[in-house]
Amino acid sequence: MAQACSLPFASSSVTEHLLRGALGLAGIFFAIKLGSERPIIAVVLVLGSLVALRGCPMCWVAGLFGTLQQRFSRQSD
Repeated sequence: MAQACSLPFASSSVTEHLLRGALGLAGIFFAIKLGSERPIIAVVLVLGSLVALRGCPMCWVAGLFGTLQQRFSRQSD
């Protein structure tokens, strides 16, 4: 079982983190595609993406490095 993460943007597993990133990027993509036709849906998608990414895309990248750091530090123990 994965331990709780101690780094602010890290996830408990790399798979979970990558899925969160894919969900966030898909939300941003569809928000851009629907932005001119359905702006309310686009805003909801962007907000959902920010939740999935735990902030901006750069926060997601920082979390990815934190998640990888946790994974490799556990393997060396």
